[in-house]
Amino acid sequence: MKIPTPKQARAAKKLAPAPATMPPSVPQDFRPFVIDTPGKWLAIFDIHAPYHDIPTLELAASYGRREKVAGVIFGGDFLDCHDLSDHDKDSDAARYQDEIQIGAQLMRWFRSQFPKARLIVKEGNHEERLHRYVMRNARALSGLPGVSTPEFLGLGDIGAEWVGDKRTIALGKLDIVHGHEFHGSGGVYPARWLWAKTRAVVMCGHFHRTSAYHDRDLRGRPEAAWSVGCACYLHPRYARNNSWNHGFAMIEVEPSGRFRVENLRVRDGRIE
Repeated sequence: MKIPTPKQARAAKKLAPAPATMPPSVPQDFRPFVIDTPGKWLAIFDIHAPYHDIPTLELAASYGRREKVAGVIFGGDFLDCHDLSDHDKDSDAARYQDEIQIGAQLMRWFRSQFPKARLIVKEGNHEERLHRYVMRNARALSGLPGVSTPEFLGLGDIGAEWVGDKRTIALGKLDIVHGHEFHGSGGVYPARWLWAKTRAVVMCGHFHRTSAYHDRDLRGRPEAAWSVGCACYLHPRYARNNSWNHGFAMIEVEPSGRFRVENLRVRDGRIE
């Protein structure tokens, strides 16, 4: 066997494959948004500004002030974002610029109603339209300061908090989602549908209908799910005839995480 010269050995070493090492992974971070503030919380879903229902919002705010809530959770679809949708556009619909101005004004109104409470705004499927629109039509603007829903709404100016990326809100032992995070239409019984999708004690909006479902697991531990009514106009052009209803929820959370839910249905500006 021919022994390589030192020069040949050095050349062979340079050609040898690199050691098989594990490459670094691209970091991903997806965890719940945890609310560790006990007390009473007002939850409002599906405002769809500028198509918000004023009597429902005024009633919810009045109810929340009376209960001296620790915070208000806006559970998704605060804005409608009609201009950014993939659907056919209505010629008389509000432009996106007008929507965000009205939405920012509405958010300032809520701050005036609850000057000391936490305001938490969750991203819904309608707000997600902005990111999708930018990525399809103006990708270079993605991530630039000022081009985001929380900035358009002026959340930083009023001390409100933003929850994006389909993150679950954990309020004590209750999980809160918008509802679009899981594929499906909600069926005739959205709360039951949500429980079957999550197997969790959970609340959602999205379906614009008030419902509740209660069950027990194999060990007898209680499980429940709630869907909350909306706070928007009930008969938009794309869904003139539907089974929607107005509503909001009040959640009282103990320091232990235990909680109690009032899932309130609203009709003609009054609690049913």
